[in-house]
Amino acid sequence: MHTHINPSLQAYLLTAFLLVLLVVVLHPHGQYAISLMVAGALLAYVLLATLGQAGRVACRLASVEAADTLTLLHKGRKVRVRVYGIQAPDRSHPMFEASRQALEQHLQGQELAFLPTNGGNKGKRAGRISRDERLMVFAGGWDVALRLLAEGYAGLQGDVATLPKAYLDAHETAQDAAIGIHADTNNNAQKPDV
Repeated sequence: MHTHINPSLQAYLLTAFLLVLLVVVLHPHGQYAISLMVAGALLAYVLLATLGQAGRVACRLASVEAADTLTLLHKGRKVRVRVYGIQAPDRSHPMFEASRQALEQHLQGQELAFLPTNGGNKGKRAGRISRDERLMVFAGGWDVALRLLAEGYAGLQGDVATLPKAYLDAHETAQDAAIGIHADTNNNAQKPDV
């Protein structure tokens, strides 16, 4: 399964690499060389960690309504948002509650991050979330939509051609394994759009 590395970890690894490269290139011999390298490394880490968080929105989880719908506490207000790339089973589907609980379990106790997909919201201010906006949701550094697709708790949403290939692969793997929403092949009419 494909994952996205946490941007803070990326910043740390890149900073460590740059520091090693700096040591190799400069061969420090002066009394202030180590101090300058440490200060430079700290500055580079702060800069790279900040850049890695660009576009991310800080929120807390309030509730989970379905495998593709959750409510966030954002800037003192509750905002309902949708998970980008997936469609949950509807309330009449036998897998509805299991899929809702799967999303809830993936989010509970995890550091949450949200990336806007800019679908129709190109003019809005950075750091703001609109009601029912589709967001890429990350819990503990993992792409939640990708996990739900791989586990068979959700189907693909919208124009499949615009979705990441990893989503298509995860969905196809769950279909081939006949797990989750794909387990009941006699009930195709109740499946989400796949």
